Amino acid sequence: EEDRRPIRSEAKRIHLLRLPENDLPATKPARKREGFSPIQPLEKQGWVYIMDTYRYLKIGKTWEDGLRARRSEARRWGPADIVHKAWFEDAVYAEKEIHRRLARFKIIKENVGEELFNCPIPVARDEIKNLQTEKEYDRKEQAVG
Repeated sequence: EEDRRPIRSEAKRIHLLRLPENDLPATKPARKREGFSPIQPLEKQGWVYIMDTYRYLKIGKTWEDGLRARRSEARRWGPADIVHKAWFEDAVYAEKEIHRRLARFKIIKENVGEELFNCPIPVARDEIKNLQTEKEYDRKEQAVG
């Protein structure tokens, strides 16, 4: 018990130093991009992935070569592994639809992003596979019709 007091004291001090979200300074871009226009619009195609952080699942999207970068970013904060990935012609829509379907598992806490879920990996994986199957069926219907 004696050995833990300094640790508890330090943890309490660090906790008190955290600033509430509203007290943080406004963000400013490092430089202004006036008159900037993209050469071409971003492609819709990409990966929808499930990343296991061993506490929650992060369900997000990334473009063709982005999976390795996403995993690397997540690993800065702790262990993380991509446990499933699926290619979609419209990854933006697919990600939003998967988030809608898994809304009951969404983590709703202060300072938590939009992409964290507390559900079993098979449940999330099955929803992604179901959406892929539905999209494949839609393409076949359009080709026949």
